[in-house]
Amino acid sequence: MFTIHAKVKSDSVSDRFSRPKEILVLDPKRSNQINIGIRGLPPVSSLKDLIERMDDTSISRAGVEKLQSLVPGEEELTQIKEAAKDAEEENLPLGTAEQFLLMMSSIPGLECRLKLWAFKVDFKAMERDICEPLVALREGMKAVKTSETFAGLMAVVLAMGNTLNRSNVGGFQLDYLSKLSWVKDTSSKHSLLHHVTQVLMSQQTDMADLSKEFSSLNTVARTDYELLSSNLTGMEEECKTSLGYLRLSHVLLPDTRELVSTFLTNAAERILSMQRVSALVAEEYDRFLTWLGLPAHLHRDYPAARVSGLLVETAREVGKASEKVARDKAREAKKTKAMSLPRRTTRKVKDEFGTAAASTKDTKIGASSASSSGRSISTKTLAKKDSSEDGLEAYLEEAAGMAMSHRATRRRSGPKLRNPASTNGTM
Repeated sequence: MFTIHAKVKSDSVSDRFSRPKEILVLDPKRSNQINIGIRGLPPVSSLKDLIERMDDTSISRAGVEKLQSLVPGEEELTQIKEAAKDAEEENLPLGTAEQFLLMMSSIPGLECRLKLWAFKVDFKAMERDICEPLVALREGMKAVKTSETFAGLMAVVLAMGNTLNRSNVGGFQLDYLSKLSWVKDTSSKHSLLHHVTQVLMSQQTDMADLSKEFSSLNTVARTDYELLSSNLTGMEEECKTSLGYLRLSHVLLPDTRELVSTFLTNAAERILSMQRVSALVAEEYDRFLTWLGLPAHLHRDYPAARVSGLLVETAREVGKASEKVARDKAREAKKTKAMSLPRRTTRKVKDEFGTAAASTKDTKIGASSASSSGRSISTKTLAKKDSSEDGLEAYLEEAAGMAMSHRATRRRSGPKLRNPASTNGTM
């Protein structure tokens, strides 16, 4: 009952390892690469149909890149086709990697089709990467021109510059905006930008936040518009190349043929539109530099990314300076309030309790004088003292009079001495 019996196997281990389950032709490294690459793709049985239809919903841009990297070579295809004949004779399937490459080779114009598919998938992203910076540049130029805070800032900087330099110029170079935070006064060590912001806040009580107004310039500052122009040219070349793929239309499915034709026509129109928009924005930017006071021969030295970065940094510095000015004002107001509060309280305490303290002191003096003279102060006099200041004065005069009369009585009486003669007689 407790004996472990070994299971009897119908096939021996040697027979199991000696008999192949599938035919493998490719190098193990290449086979492993293909198996890893197709792991995230749809099954090989449905992959051919998806490639022919260029189905973007089932295969992403990364999947198209994988397919492009796994295109079979001529030698591989020759070996796989010979192995496929042997597989039919031996009734054995090909390996997964071999089946994939054999399926890929059965699609006509595979490389051209995959390039066209990649361009189709990338077109929307490439169009967005070109249009968004152009829109941001137009919005940024409009924000700078319409900003009252920026106009006030430039006016204050110009006025202070003329005052410090004892000049009367009509403008200054745009690069000087980055130097406002470098110059500091000798007394408080505050930067010139701090004083400029302080004056600007006094002139504009509702001063806007330049960082928010110039938010679109952040995108412009990170964009290389020369590279953007070259990318647009590359899109044009790619579209021309893709138009050459239309010669494969006779081998495409009807739906795919219509899709490719419609897409390429639309792509060509949109590329031409982007080129026109790019030229118009470039002209508008030249006018913007002229509006800023830059002569035409210096426009090449001030690309959009440089000017936008300078304006964004200035807006950020002005925001920090305005926050510091506001904190200093709040701190000064709090300090002034704290210093004025004890003075009012002390004055009030003196007014309320000064008379009572003096009355208490005089009362003690009067009581002492009265007790030394042996006379008491009547309750009526105390009542008068409490009722009015006249009663207090009468009380003080009465106490002082009693004290003076007591001293006079003591001086007149003096000590009495006994007569020695009478003393002797008595003895």
